[in-house]
Amino acid sequence: MKKICNLQSSRAGLDSYSIWKLIPDCICEHTKFWQLVPTERKISIIINSFNDKLNNKKKWWGDEIPDQLIKIFNSCSEIDKRIYLTKIPDELKYHPKIFKICSPLEQIRLLGNGCEQHPQRNEGFLDEIAEIIQSHKISSGKIPKSILAYPSIREIYFHYPNVESKSDHPEAEKIQAFVKEREIKYLVHLTTVKNFKEICRSTAILSRQKIQILGIVSTPFDEERLNRKLEHICCSITNYNFYMFYKLVYKLCESCVLMYIKPDYLWKQGTLFCSINAASGNGAYIREGLATLQSMFADEVRDNNGLQTRIGKPNNLPTCIQAEVLVYESISLEDVLTVYVPYDSTQQELLDLGYEEDKIQVINPSDKRFYIFNPFKYHSEWIVKEQPQQISNF
Repeated sequence: MKKICNLQSSRAGLDSYSIWKLIPDCICEHTKFWQLVPTERKISIIINSFNDKLNNKKKWWGDEIPDQLIKIFNSCSEIDKRIYLTKIPDELKYHPKIFKICSPLEQIRLLGNGCEQHPQRNEGFLDEIAEIIQSHKISSGKIPKSILAYPSIREIYFHYPNVESKSDHPEAEKIQAFVKEREIKYLVHLTTVKNFKEICRSTAILSRQKIQILGIVSTPFDEERLNRKLEHICCSITNYNFYMFYKLVYKLCESCVLMYIKPDYLWKQGTLFCSINAASGNGAYIREGLATLQSMFADEVRDNNGLQTRIGKPNNLPTCIQAEVLVYESISLEDVLTVYVPYDSTQQELLDLGYEEDKIQVINPSDKRFYIFNPFKYHSEWIVKEQPQQISNF
């Protein structure tokens, strides 16, 4: 004991966590030394005591251990407190006093674990999660996907059904088999940056009809909408419609966003197909069902611009550049796999709106990766002479 007391004469020794780590817990806990023990070592000792009680199935659910930790945390800076809290076992964080000082996101994580471990108490856990989300205005991108999967939590963020909750088309199994055979991985929706911001606020891509009914501010770049399907959303398969892309970027000088969407909408009720531009004949060639989807991949397709063939085109790309998929009414943001934007500043704007960071990819027009999306090699008939070498607004 006297040798330990001699440490008081060596400040360097007393301040060194590595040295205090060598001293047994029982000695550090002695009243003569406790005030000299570094904070991190104190927390380690308290956690060791907690684990010992837990392992030996001793009663610990009192206030003694939490009170010790709270006293330490009250003397720490906010940064240090956050660091030290990461060292606390989850079992101890469930104590009301410790839970209260955890961050909102950590509280949500703990309650989510509670849902998995005690499903019979889900309703109470989910009510607490909802209250934390709403009081702290936490964006969906910060919520674990396992928690977003609960309907009551999903309703806080997403006001429209996801693809899984939509009814299948009568030919769903056959369409799925065709999609697998063609290796179709996603649909693509092209829109402007301005419109995408509204999509984020609405939590879904909405049909023109729905937008008008709800009075949402939107700038359609197809004012005439000659296909007459105002209740549907226009998409492409595998690659974007270069004709519309060209119109937006070169003629209107708009910055664009490419949205890559789950292919599951292809076999849902209400989805329509057209092997050429859906506006042709004022929508006369739009149909539903497997046969029409298959016609989008015919060896030859003739439209207003002449005959188009499959020569040089990949298995999952329709024959005509303007072939369209029309999805009924809404596409939930949940079902958007990736969003490609042209600039870092655009990415930040979307993050500020609460969009999920891991779903956003920045592809600068000067980046060689941009040409992954360049359909010229598949649709040479749409190459425009004397076009700029790179697209400045994406």
